[in-house]
Amino acid sequence: YYGVRLAFRPAETLPPAPFAPYKTLPKTTHAQHVWLVVADSLRTDRLGVMGYARNNTPNLSRLANQGELIARPGIAAGVSTAVSLPNLLNVIREPGQTDLLRSQPHNLFALARQSGFKTHWISSQESKLLSHLGSNHLDVSITREDHPLLFLKRHDHALVDLLAKQEWGARNFVTLNLRTAHLPYEENYDQHTEALNTWPTDSDLPREQRKANAYDNAVSYLDDVLAEIITQFDQLEGERYLIITGDHGQLLGENGRWGHNDLVPQVAEVPILVIAREA
Repeated sequence: YYGVRLAFRPAETLPPAPFAPYKTLPKTTHAQHVWLVVADSLRTDRLGVMGYARNNTPNLSRLANQGELIARPGIAAGVSTAVSLPNLLNVIREPGQTDLLRSQPHNLFALARQSGFKTHWISSQESKLLSHLGSNHLDVSITREDHPLLFLKRHDHALVDLLAKQEWGARNFVTLNLRTAHLPYEENYDQHTEALNTWPTDSDLPREQRKANAYDNAVSYLDDVLAEIITQFDQLEGERYLIITGDHGQLLGENGRWGHNDLVPQVAEVPILVIAREA
């Protein structure tokens, strides 16, 4: 698009963004801990806690049934991680506002710091995902590149191990970036199947069924990881919030399409799961 439409043209030919400027209004909060968990490729209609027929989220479903977890459908900020994560963490609703990615006037890490929170980024993915996320506003930044052997052995459970070693401040804003449901699905859970609800992925099954089962197995593994994260969250004190969502959904062979770079409901819809304590 740039090469054909924009190259060698003066900048003033670009139309202004048609959206009203954002406003951030600070409000007093007594929250001591806010944890945001972003799981890769998390598709709403394939989660038991959101009504999917398979019980691939037994821990989340139990909390929802007990009234301890709110589960709602949401909309992703983009259909690729490189778009959705920066827009989510910079609180950008509408497209085409790249200036807000550069200036970051309402970056969540920056706002958390201004409110007295210690900021943490702990990710089982690569450090390149920190682009435009506001890494200069982070007090703690850990990615899989910092502990390659741990992540190779423990997969997303490595995040649980690293969480337990954190030195918490009086107030903390923590973002956890999980890889669990990312392709290839089997590599994310293959060493943990004994503790999970799993479905067959034999090579003689049709590709659509095999991949769909592997995705459900990955979600089952995610549920197991989230259960341990929630256990650590519950050991904290004071008013606190845990939000779980996805960066985007995932196509699993619908109309012969796979992956997540299509703007269709299976990709655009993500879950919003919230747990609050002493709040």
